[in-house]
Amino acid sequence: WRFSPPVTDDMIKKFVEDIFSNIDVKLEWRLSAKPYSSEPGYLYKSIEQAFAKRSITDSSLDASGGVSDARFLAVHCKEIIELGLIREYAHQVDESTSINDISNLAFVYHEVINSIANYDNGRNK
Repeated sequence: WRFSPPVTDDMIKKFVEDIFSNIDVKLEWRLSAKPYSSEPGYLYKSIEQAFAKRSITDSSLDASGGVSDARFLAVHCKEIIELGLIREYAHQVDESTSINDISNLAFVYHEVINSIANYDNGRNK
């Protein structure tokens, strides 16, 4: 099951168990990772600043990309952001991207890494 932070695994269990309550069936549950959500913080601000330096304006906060491996890291991190190429072209038979998009992404990664490297107790050096 995919679910978001407002829904708990207990809510899903109860829902499914209610459906099967009149049937003699044994259900076994395994939760591999809980859903996550993080508030925009320093990392987000660093990305936003890199976008502004490169005049990138067609971005948005969007969690509709499907199941993410970040769910396994979320318990260890204060802020989670997945940043990559434009999704509309991903996982297609003719998957492609422009050189400009790759260049922009490389620039943003470089700026964010520099920002993190210069991070000091919540302040930039």
